[in-house]
This record gives sequence, C-alpha cells and structure tokens, in this order.
Amino acid sequence: MAEKMKTIEEGISAHGPLTEDELLYVATKLATYLAALHQQGKVHLKLTPPNLFVDDDGNLQMEEGAGDFHSSAVHRLTLGFNAPEVLLGEEATAKTDIYKTGLLLQYLGTKEWPYKTLKRADDLSRIYSEAPFEKEPPFSDHFLDLVKKCQSRDPDERLADG
Repeated sequence: MAEKMKTIEEGISAHGPLTEDELLYVATKLATYLAALHQQGKVHLKLTPPNLFVDDDGNLQMEEGAGDFHSSAVHRLTLGFNAPEVLLGEEATAKTDIYKTGLLLQYLGTKEWPYKTLKRADDLSRIYSEAPFEKEPPFSDHFLDLVKKCQSRDPDERLADG
C-alpha cells in the first residue's frame, strides 16, 4: 500500500531531479489531463511543483484547476511560474497552461526554479528579457525542443493544448 502523498517538489528535494523517462511519464499524465480540461473550456492555472503530488509507488495527482477561459478571477501568483501574457493582464488560455507545463518539466528535470532570483513584483519584467533557467537541462534534443516550445513567450508559438 502506498504511503501518504507528498509534493513532487519534496520528492525531488529528497531524491534529486527526475530522469527523462520519469519526465515523459509526468508529461504524458499532464498532457492527458490538460487536453480533457481544455476541451471543457477550462484552464488549470495551478501547474507548479507544490500543486503536484506523488506517492511512493509513483502515482501522480494534482491540485484541481482554477477556472474557465473567460474567468476574470485573479489567480494565485507564483513568482516565475506565470505566463507573460497573464502578467500583462490578458486572459489565461490553454496556452497559459502549456507555458507553465514547460517550466514545470524543466524544473523537475533540473531542480532549478525558473527565474530563481526573482523576489519581487518589480522584477517581473525579467520574464520578458531573460530565459527562465540559467542552464540547459540534460534532456535529449527531442525532449528539450518540446519543453522549449512550451516555454515560448509568444503563446502562438506554443503547442495548442495538452
């Protein structure tokens, strides 16, 4: 029987970054979930390490999503994990979730927080001028291309949805 769920962030703190095979598992789970959510006209908005949970058997669960595409509700700001268009006050879309997924996958594979020195809202302009991570992760070229496409600052250059 699996033990209590812990955040995936706690897991990589204890055991180190995920391997590419483990990341592919996480990416597949996230893509399947997001595709279904986006088909319902909803966005998740909470795709950050503290909101993903894993048990000792590797089963993945995530905190429930936030709202529909046309929601005007303000969602929690996790510095470094918000898409540029949301920071500009635009509505969140499926592509917002894709951006966050790209950051999340790279974080899980490197244990490096995006824009890790971002401390205050004053620094948010750095999201438009700097890469989210200081170094390239040890991913295969194909997987790295996928992650980078998800992280594009321009929503039109990202994948359409999960």
